[in-house]
Amino acid sequence: MYVGKILDLTRELALADSSVDIELNLTKKPRSSITLSDDIQPFGPSALIRDLHVANARYDDKIEKAYYDTDLRATQAVIDLSSEGLWYRRFKKHLVLELLE
Repeated sequence: MYVGKILDLTRELALADSSVDIELNLTKKPRSSITLSDDIQPFGPSALIRDLHVANARYDDKIEKAYYDTDLRATQAVIDLSSEGLWYRRFKKHLVLELLE
C-alpha cells in the first residue's frame, strides 16, 4: 500500500464525526518496543501496513465544507467554525493533521 493512499484514508478517519470501523493488515507482527526519549514523542510498537480498509464514515458537514474549500485559510476556517457553534475541541485534530490549510 502506498503512502499517499494511507494518508488519504487517515484524513478520512480524522474527518469522521464518530467512530469508524477499519480493518488493518500488517506485513509482520509489530515489534514490541517502546521508545522513550527527551527529544521525541513516545511511540510504541510499529510495523508496515499491508492493507487498510475504512468503512463508510459520517462527516460533520461544516468541517467537510471547510476542508474542501481550497480558498479558505485555516485562520478563517477556525473563526467560521467557531461562530457556527462548533467547539474548538471538535476540530482541533483537523488542524493538527493539516486538514484545514
